[in-house]
Amino acid sequence: MSLKNAGLKIRSLGKRQVIRETWANETLLPGIVIKILFLLGSIPALTKVDPLDLQQQLEEESHRHRDLLQQNFVDAYDNLTLKTMMGLHWVYAHCPHAAYVMKTDSDMFVNLEVLAKFVLKPELPSRPDYFTGCPMNDFLPICDKNSKWYISPEEFPGERYPQCCSGTGYVFSAWLASQIYRVSRVVPRIYLEDVCVGLCFEKLNVKPVVSPRAGLFNFNKVPFSVCKYNNLVTSHQIPPPELRRYWQQLQHDKNSTCR
Repeated sequence: MSLKNAGLKIRSLGKRQVIRETWANETLLPGIVIKILFLLGSIPALTKVDPLDLQQQLEEESHRHRDLLQQNFVDAYDNLTLKTMMGLHWVYAHCPHAAYVMKTDSDMFVNLEVLAKFVLKPELPSRPDYFTGCPMNDFLPICDKNSKWYISPEEFPGERYPQCCSGTGYVFSAWLASQIYRVSRVVPRIYLEDVCVGLCFEKLNVKPVVSPRAGLFNFNKVPFSVCKYNNLVTSHQIPPPELRRYWQQLQHDKNSTCR
């Protein structure tokens, strides 16, 4: 059900381990099969650590956990679109019977229970053209060359980005994974992954579905409280120590009543 996409640095074994031990536990939802993947590129040649040593560590980690997916492109922010398409191809090639896929970032808290109960509703038939998340509507290309999200008019000549969902966390049917991968070959392969996916959905004439409740998906950091985090799907910019602390608090107060 869940596809974990990068923003991860190659050396982030500790970060990945915290994610595995908290929200990404594949046994979290009895009766629902969940597969978590961490997507990685290749080790940059200019890294301060021996790339061969790092690659050996990754291979050992992969042997232990069986949840790393790596291909031969540099692991860098500008290659997030390549990472996402790599993940989509894996889903379509290896999980043809999956119902839904979630793409999210490495610095996120994700509440899979809320996602399943309030958004995906596994008791209902799967929806083949389903796509939802934190909406990004009427966003303009950023022309400031100093911005992390700058894009040139040559790369994206349009006046507005298509309807899309923030790359911090969005969900779509597994059937759409194959369709996105197919049309990605005929849309501009821009480095802004969420916009590129939005262009694919535009080509497929698929529009995001409004979440059943406001505030479920967040591209910002939501101040922590047990009640808030028991009623959202995503919160952004959560470093590993906070993620572990939040998770432990949520498990300790799992049956608390929110008012």
